[in-house]
Amino acid sequence: MRKYLEQGGTKFDKWSQVDAIVSAQFQQWIEKGIESHDWDIRECALKAAREAQLPDFKASDHWLYLFKKRHFIVDRMGTRFITPKTPKEREDLREAERKFIAETREKMIGRPLSMVFTHSFVKTDEFNE
Repeated sequence: MRKYLEQGGTKFDKWSQVDAIVSAQFQQWIEKGIESHDWDIRECALKAAREAQLPDFKASDHWLYLFKKRHFIVDRMGTRFITPKTPKEREDLREAERKFIAETREKMIGRPLSMVFTHSFVKTDEFNE
């Protein structure tokens, strides 16, 4: 028991510590909207392994596969749609949305429904004032 305490815990404890550190870092990347790749996860794991004094840790393909499986991480292609990352950008987007809705409602007042819900409404010059 003393030997484990002197070494900073069992090997399993150290592996669990590496897993927790990498998982927390990955969660921070998600919250900040930072794109991450396999090599980012591996680099983070190797750094955590050095801190946990696990010199034989390799962050192999198999380790990465199991880590991603444990934490339900899947690889997906990015899309063109980019969500706003800062509160200011989100608020600007919400303000533009409110303005669009208000302007559209104003233009819809007094129009027959046949003009509101067809393409002819959108194409009129009056709408594009």
